[in-house]
Amino acid sequence: MSFDPTNPSHCDALREVQSVQRELGFHCADANRDEDAAVNLVEGKPAFASGYSYSNAFGSLLASAANRLGSIEAAQDELAEHSALDDYRDEALLDRLYPLNRAAELDLMVAYQRCGTWIDSTDLRRRVMCAAGVVPPMYSDAVWYGQTMQAAE
Repeated sequence: MSFDPTNPSHCDALREVQSVQRELGFHCADANRDEDAAVNLVEGKPAFASGYSYSNAFGSLLASAANRLGSIEAAQDELAEHSALDDYRDEALLDRLYPLNRAAELDLMVAYQRCGTWIDSTDLRRRVMCAAGVVPPMYSDAVWYGQTMQAAE
């Protein structure tokens, strides 16, 4: 399903995605990526915010494809088909994908594991939050899943 601007659920989810992007200091708007993330939030599929801008082609394409396809692995596979480089499977690219729901958290954990790095939920949160420059005193699900940062205080 694609983003429907007349669907209130899609619009609410898009505002949430954009809010999280701003709160994390990710000032790299990408309408297609954000709309795909909003639809995925509504449908319960992996949805990601991202700190990548167009200046990082690999990261930006990975983030967009992960939201469009609903899976990091599917995104890596698709991008690898169109590139002679295997950079889309680089662990460092995962560090700026911010999971917006539990499905995305699990997808990101699996992606790290495919890179050979075992990451539990606590380490995943620390790694992503540090990459975003946000290190709250405690990780609450309200912050982790894209609700307002003030809810953690």
